[in-house]
Amino acid sequence: MVVRLVTVTMTIYPESADGDPTAVRHQTTTVDGLRIFYREAGDRRNPSLVLLHGFPSSSVMFRDLMPRLAERFHLLAPGYVGFGRSEAPSPDTFRYTFDRLAEVVDRFLAQQEVDRYALYLQDYGGPIGFRLALAHPEQVRARAAWRRRSARRRRRGQPSGDRDRHDRAGAPGVANGGAASNAKARAQLGWDPYPT
Repeated sequence: MVVRLVTVTMTIYPESADGDPTAVRHQTTTVDGLRIFYREAGDRRNPSLVLLHGFPSSSVMFRDLMPRLAERFHLLAPGYVGFGRSEAPSPDTFRYTFDRLAEVVDRFLAQQEVDRYALYLQDYGGPIGFRLALAHPEQVRARAAWRRRSARRRRRGQPSGDRDRHDRAGAPGVANGGAASNAKARAQLGWDPYPT
């Protein structure tokens, strides 16, 4: 018998306190023993739209989009392991590959009981989202890709064309925190930011 322990922490921000249906809720949960930060908005009875962010961002990139869509959709924007406010374990304990990041997002969606959804993919979200669609074609109802060419090329394992804009020694960890966070991520994670 497998028992999974689930921890959810929710922070109610002022815009959520007055019952605004477009308010974005900031939450954390534990998936595979890792703390995952995510943003959620909208009513769970509406169609679900999963927003998968790019590199070197986090779910913060959707902060202005989510209130605009929240009346029509249930929105989930998880931060990947090593990004934004999500946990960033050592590469000795976590394999930073698109396959592994997709597994964590897949388990996150199962934990949230989201079994039918559309995907909004940006940059890194492309290879992660395509893996979700291949694993569960019956669950993914639609895909919208921003910077689609880059997402397609990374899915095939090819450089995106903008590779030289990123520090190859860099890592996605805590990228929202500025230069100090990026330096910390580079020191902590010695991996290729474009794994297959």
